[in-house]
Amino acid sequence: MNWWQAAVADGRLYLLGHDPTRSAELESVSVDSWNESRGLAQPTPTSLADATPALIPNQLLCVSGDIAYVAVGRGQVPADKGFLPAQNWTLRADELRTGRTIWTRVLPQRARGSRKLHFLAAKVTGDYLMTLQTLSKTQTHLVVRDIRSGAVRWETPCNVSVPEALRSELAMDGTYVYLGGSQLQVLRLSDGTRAWAWATRLGRIYGRRR
Repeated sequence: MNWWQAAVADGRLYLLGHDPTRSAELESVSVDSWNESRGLAQPTPTSLADATPALIPNQLLCVSGDIAYVAVGRGQVPADKGFLPAQNWTLRADELRTGRTIWTRVLPQRARGSRKLHFLAAKVTGDYLMTLQTLSKTQTHLVVRDIRSGAVRWETPCNVSVPEALRSELAMDGTYVYLGGSQLQVLRLSDGTRAWAWATRLGRIYGRRR
């Protein structure tokens, strides 16, 4: 089994991996079951139906409650393990207990040879699935979806020259999303409108004396 990505939620560790002889699987183990002498306890697998397991760009985005949010593809696996235009990619919400897919949303195709992942970060807060989604070679958007249906509530472009610089834990509270880049943008969680922005130094710099 090859492990690709990991997520932690509610005291459990979730691993996205694949065995070339089996379908793509999402496996879960208790975080406290780790033991340095024997490794992880026996995982509980959930098959990701209709996914091509050897596609490296498959992504475990995050886990919230009993739902895993994944970006998975179907199609031919090229020698460089990257994207092909003929591949079909979807964003999905899968129920871990039953393996049932709650909703599916189609993702844009990628150019041959591209290695730019569909998502740089993702996080659930309340009824929102927040994602940093790469739409093209140069465009990255903050896309906010309804966790019950996957429908887009709102989206806004991230105006940064190097989108990968935003690849970090999404910062938010119950009211605002805090998006870094050339300036700090503070967006309203409800509709994506900008509350305020700040391009200069804020407050205290940790690790440095005043």
